[in-house]
Amino acid sequence: PEGYTIISLRKAAQDSSWQKFEKAKDSGLPVAVLGKGVSPSGVTVEVEGLLGFIPGSQLGRLVAKNPQALIGKYFKATVIEIDRSLRKVVLSEKEVSEEEDIKAAKEALAKVKEGELYQGEVTMVANFGCFVRINLGSAKKPTFIEGLVHISELSWGKIEDPSAVLKEGDKIKVKVIGVKDGKLALSIKQAQKDPWEEAEKRYKVESKHSGKITKVSDFGVFVEVEAGIEGLVHLTKIPPGTKMEEGENVNVFVQEIDTKAR
Repeated sequence: PEGYTIISLRKAAQDSSWQKFEKAKDSGLPVAVLGKGVSPSGVTVEVEGLLGFIPGSQLGRLVAKNPQALIGKYFKATVIEIDRSLRKVVLSEKEVSEEEDIKAAKEALAKVKEGELYQGEVTMVANFGCFVRINLGSAKKPTFIEGLVHISELSWGKIEDPSAVLKEGDKIKVKVIGVKDGKLALSIKQAQKDPWEEAEKRYKVESKHSGKITKVSDFGVFVEVEAGIEGLVHLTKIPPGTKMEEGENVNVFVQEIDTKAR
């Protein structure tokens, strides 16, 4: 109507998702899914913005004992059946989890403690973070386990797109921040030095620095002077008539710093 072409972002996104499913099924490579619900017949998951289903027969031995533990968790599964006309996606968790020696993995996980550091390898990057594989065994007898690094644990700075900073195969250092239900929660940023530890030395009151505007609000602008360290320039400290835009580089003076409040 009125000469305008009507387009759909949702349909384009769904087309892209179905193409990914077809590619994943043909290649046998796993996809990242989010557990949504459990029924007597299996587990419902969200994958690429669509709903998929993992039958009970396609759950690994450990997971099958307590499928409820998958709810709200990200994990991997392989696509074994798709029917676009019926909007049907069937997946298998077993084909991923039982590829590894489950007994050795369980024994190794029991010894893992929060705070330990490991060298790992990125195996998958998704919009919510990445999966990292670490060796909990020895060099001669490795026992590989995968853990999730949530997007909030990728860097001390803000990251909107994990694929912009990480790719499959990257070697990185990670810190164990949680072990629950046979799943590892890992952190890349906590394996690095907290920039706030020595911030007071670098950002003394009245010292001058350059930074980038990350957010413009009604009461001022937020400026990031380095990854993980952001400060507020209050509206009263901005010259009248000065236009501030997100992404703009600016020079700033430190008026006050509180490392405890970060």
